[in-house]
Amino acid sequence: MEAALPLIILIWSSIFSLLGTARNIWIVSEGVNKYTKYYFLIGVFANFLLNYIFINLFGVVGSALATLIAQFITTIIAPMLFAKTKESTYLMCKAFLLNDVIPKKKKGEKVKKIDTYYWWSRLYW
Repeated sequence: MEAALPLIILIWSSIFSLLGTARNIWIVSEGVNKYTKYYFLIGVFANFLLNYIFINLFGVVGSALATLIAQFITTIIAPMLFAKTKESTYLMCKAFLLNDVIPKKKKGEKVKKIDTYYWWSRLYW
């Protein structure tokens, strides 16, 4: 039972880890690989510093919080520090917020009902 809270926190940190993995595909396709080492250096420094502070204050939960914050810094904050990779953060935030996925109703307009069976069958085939 004592491991439940750190595990919950670490599960949330995996979201940023997976977003970072998806971003790496964009980085390779855009040819900006040289910035990856800076993201990881910033993340290592942040993780080390936060672990040093949070473990003394909160124990194992502090270590999980430090990992969550370091993942956020590495995935969201660090790419925003470089002009050539700001776009990747914008695209990730747009995807995370589901922009352009959910149809928006304009004033006076009806939103079409989507036939889910049709779309799932099209995805399957």
